[in-house]
Amino acid sequence: MLAPWFLAGLLAIGLPWWLHRLARSETTPQAFPSVMLLERSELRDTRRRQLRYLLLLALRIALIIALALAFTQPQWSVRVPQALASQASFQVIMLDTSVSMRAGTRWQQAKTKAAQLIDATKSNDRLLLIGVAGRKAQVLAGPVAGIERASVRAALETAEPTLERLDLALMALSAKSLVSDDNKNKNLKNDLPLDLHFISDLQQSGSPLRFADLEPPAGARLHLHSVAESAPTSNVSTKASTNASISRVEVSGSEQRTLTVTIAIPGNANESPTAVALQVDDRAIGKAPLKIPAQASSQSENASVALATFTDLKLTPGAHRIHAQLEFASGANDALTDDNTYNAVIEHADPRVLLIARDPRSDEVAYLAAAIEAATAPRLTA
Repeated sequence: MLAPWFLAGLLAIGLPWWLHRLARSETTPQAFPSVMLLERSELRDTRRRQLRYLLLLALRIALIIALALAFTQPQWSVRVPQALASQASFQVIMLDTSVSMRAGTRWQQAKTKAAQLIDATKSNDRLLLIGVAGRKAQVLAGPVAGIERASVRAALETAEPTLERLDLALMALSAKSLVSDDNKNKNLKNDLPLDLHFISDLQQSGSPLRFADLEPPAGARLHLHSVAESAPTSNVSTKASTNASISRVEVSGSEQRTLTVTIAIPGNANESPTAVALQVDDRAIGKAPLKIPAQASSQSENASVALATFTDLKLTPGAHRIHAQLEFASGANDALTDDNTYNAVIEHADPRVLLIARDPRSDEVAYLAAAIEAATAPRLTA
């Protein structure tokens, strides 16, 4: 806010100018018997003032101007020739950094494609690199001039995929907020044609409910670069190709629980899991084989649902950490290992017994309630 006021420092240019205009007069004293014999008169001294030491004056003025501009930090507008300006563009590269990009060689392919786009930018282009995942878009590098593309390449080399899923609707919204003229960040505003490159495996799970939510910024030229394999990489994951899903916790007694893990297996999976390993509070419980329900096996030819059930799970009252891990035969694995585990926290509380009596203050009710509370695992039968 104070930067423009530093231009007032240019007024200090007058100081060296005034100093160099000073003329010093050196008079030679003359011997005289007595000044009492002289008549008092008015002395008029007329001097021709002129600048001296012009080189030193120029250096002092240049120093004052440099200090004023250093504190002001002005932004210089560079005029680009019309022929070059008509060919320049604003290149925005949006890189999918969601968890699905960890599968196979997708991430390496995405970085290679992004590097090609960066190297293809012209010197008078503007360049911006954005990583999108989850519910946010992160500026990885830029915006910079095309001649400074080396800094964008360096940021690309250090980028890594996250553990979040991609929301294509939020991706489109983030693109609008980052490159639109209404953005508050003045550094991103420009009048160049906008080329929006989106590099992703285009997971169907990231599709929005409304197709209109995918609308790119106004006037933008959208370029989609898919790194998904022509034959999709086989991947086994839990809960609809995303992660393990503890579908329900059923009560079978005062201290026992039945825990069921639901696993989605694509029909083209090369390696299918054989079991699920379960840990509770970092304590190994065991492994349960996968079973495909009859009604689930006939639902779809492209995917099947398997269940792993753990019975007689003894839990103490309170919160417990659950960790489920897919197990494959002979040490095999699928293309994406990050979604083969599932972590959850479940709350366990002992069931309370309801006593119905004609007189709740009677001795019989008090004795029976005390006996039930003292029992470790009471079992009441009619």
